[in-house]
Amino acid sequence: MDLDDLLATAFRHGADSLQFRPGSPPLAYVGKRPMPLSHPVATADSINALIAGIASELEQATFVGTGALEGQYTPDPKRGLPDMVYRARQTPNGPAVAFRPGAAVAAAEPVAA
Repeated sequence: MDLDDLLATAFRHGADSLQFRPGSPPLAYVGKRPMPLSHPVATADSINALIAGIASELEQATFVGTGALEGQYTPDPKRGLPDMVYRARQTPNGPAVAFRPGAAVAAAEPVAA
């Protein structure tokens, strides 16, 4: 599964987010309406491989330990896509991950008293 191809397809059609869930094809959400993309059904293994391809080893360990992960993904600049924020979580059916355009919010520096 080429993530950048799927992101380009979804956002070219006006999607707000692109979601991967086991047992479903990738879903582009336009508002609250899911639009399945013409792509094979995602499996737990394919979603885990997707997460492994974008997350560091430390982030992967966090995901395994907590069942949740948030991060930022930068698509190939040639695609003309913005940076993406992603959220992954473990569900009863396996891992799920969603992407939306936007930059991750950096933690605020503590203010000295």
